[in-house]
Amino acid sequence: MGVDTTNPIIQNCPSDITQGVANAAATAVVTWTPPTATDNITPDNLITTVATHSPGGSFGVGTTAVSYVFTDQAGNDATCSFNVNVLGKYRMSTTTTKF
Repeated sequence: MGVDTTNPIIQNCPSDITQGVANAAATAVVTWTPPTATDNITPDNLITTVATHSPGGSFGVGTTAVSYVFTDQAGNDATCSFNVNVLGKYRMSTTTTKF
């Protein structure tokens, strides 16, 4: 049997996600379907997955990079990366000031 030099194959890597916050909140809860990976030799349940963030987590206003790294038993890896963009809403004042 030869040496495994093939990286895992990623399925369902999300595209960038853009979501607004509710009212004047500073964060938003963002969800997605996590990607998965298969390999030519390592069984799927033995592929190691390391993620920087989890679906359903709170994200602050701005852009956050999310990545998943899948590693097979031979040390070959593949990475899924996408951005979570959270747009802030600004509350405008409706009060007037008298001079």
